[in-house]
Amino acid sequence: MDYCLEALALHKNYGEVKALDNVDLRINQGELFTLLGPSGCGKTTLLRIIAGLETASDGKLFLNGKPILDIPANKRPVNTIFQSYALFPHLKNYDNIAFGLRSQKVPETQIAPRVAKMLEMLELEKFADRYPDQLSGGQRQRVSMARALICEPEILLLDEPMSALDAKLRVQLQEQLRRLQLRLKKNFILVTHDQEEALTVSDRIAVMKDGHILQCGTPSEIYNHPNCRFVAEFIGTANIFDVERQGNLLESKFGEFVPNTMPEWKKGSLVIRPEGIRLRPEKPAQNGIRSRVIEKYYRGTYQNITLETGNLRMRTAPHRKIEIGDQIWVELLQESLVTIDD
Repeated sequence: MDYCLEALALHKNYGEVKALDNVDLRINQGELFTLLGPSGCGKTTLLRIIAGLETASDGKLFLNGKPILDIPANKRPVNTIFQSYALFPHLKNYDNIAFGLRSQKVPETQIAPRVAKMLEMLELEKFADRYPDQLSGGQRQRVSMARALICEPEILLLDEPMSALDAKLRVQLQEQLRRLQLRLKKNFILVTHDQEEALTVSDRIAVMKDGHILQCGTPSEIYNHPNCRFVAEFIGTANIFDVERQGNLLESKFGEFVPNTMPEWKKGSLVIRPEGIRLRPEKPAQNGIRSRVIEKYYRGTYQNITLETGNLRMRTAPHRKIEIGDQIWVELLQESLVTIDD
């Protein structure tokens, strides 16, 4: 298979610190791929090595099958969008967007229609003659995107571009980013620590920790089938408890459970998301727990409920009449139970 980007045994050391430790990564053509993880996990270091802003200590990196580690940053067919926007404050937005083309000595007769296309694509036409400080944060970020895309890079790198925006604006820009990527059919590589953002916009996600990629997959695979405790805890909300296999059952201090697939290990953990737990009027045939409600939070489209047993967190419809102190039966849906080997 021809990959857009391929990293093999990539290392980056800062003295004794291993920022990247034997990273293998393959990104398919046309993907919006996200590097997700907490601060210090190595995601930004990896992005900067792809951009040519950092030098790898060892390993190989290929762009469309060609090695690029020895190519300087200004010669690589990639562009980077930073959190800080990095716009020129003394230039109008039109000129900010045109800057890259003018640096390449593109004739003005060719620049004008390309800038107009970017302005239209990112809904910036009426802001062309304004300066960056006359725009909102979201508008400045769109100008930054237009400036990066106008030079038609093979990969657009995005280093936490939405983290400085307020929550509502961030959601709007996420949706616009995804629509833009699908329209252009270009490779975008996004770095973020925001799990919801990663799940929303990505074709695939690589979850990183301590310079390693722990799991790589689609948002559904990462969320519904985490391969380790860290991924389960880092992505969304997860109930995790220790279990021990006894024949065709998994025993815990909360009771006995039957997962969808029985693991081969003797001891491990059971993971279930809040939406995988259902309220029942009576004791379920299997995977049931009776417990007291200790917390309830209304979230508009659902209620968050916490049970005394293991602090299990579940979600119910907003109209369900459940009060703190109620004793209820719940079922942990078999198809939602995931086993992990710690």
